Amino acid sequence: YIFFLTQIILVLLTLFTLPRVTTPLMISFILYLIFYPLVPKLNKLGLSKFLANLIIVVGLLFLVVYPTTKIIPLIKGDSERVEYYLPKSEFYIKKYYFKVKDFAKRKLNYEIGDKLLYDTLGASKEYLKTALLSLPSQLANILEWIFLVPLFLFFLLQDLHRFKRLFLRTVPNSIFERMYCLTHQFNKKLGDYIFAKFIEASILGVVITSALLILDVRFAFLFGTIAAIT
Repeated sequence: YIFFLTQIILVLLTLFTLPRVTTPLMISFILYLIFYPLVPKLNKLGLSKFLANLIIVVGLLFLVVYPTTKIIPLIKGDSERVEYYLPKSEFYIKKYYFKVKDFAKRKLNYEIGDKLLYDTLGASKEYLKTALLSLPSQLANILEWIFLVPLFLFFLLQDLHRFKRLFLRTVPNSIFERMYCLTHQFNKKLGDYIFAKFIEASILGVVITSALLILDVRFAFLFGTIAAIT
């Protein structure tokens, strides 16, 4: 039990101290859970495991890299233009806030203070400014992950079963069956859930972006991406 718990703690500490590797590795693991069921099906077609894994990774690269390289510049351009529209947004918020304040004073004889308005506007501006300034670095991280994730995914498809066997050998006998059943069920349920959510988010993002483009709304790609992510 001591050895088993110690190795889990060491693995978690290692992942925690290497965030640039941990994030793409976690993404790769989720993709592994989604795409691993394809490997036996490709094997039945006469393909070797290596070739089946290579086809999956190359296919994923083709589906992800080209759209991402086209969309990222559009999102970056939208985010840079948002900064110029912030003063106009602030003007409209103040305008309608003071209308509500005037209505409350005339109809309800209640005076609404201005502190909440200015505190909220100040906090929102700081948050948006920080988010917009950090966006280029976040986009750079995404481009970095595009190259790291397929590499990690290939090695997970190729060799993760060996690591699973090594891990299960260290599990104490008294909890071996429960641990094996739990990890198997967890991986299957998590893979199905993430895949379903990914499909749902992708459809939502495409529909919202398309609708905003048809309606000629500014920052359509930015809003569509935010909608898909959230």
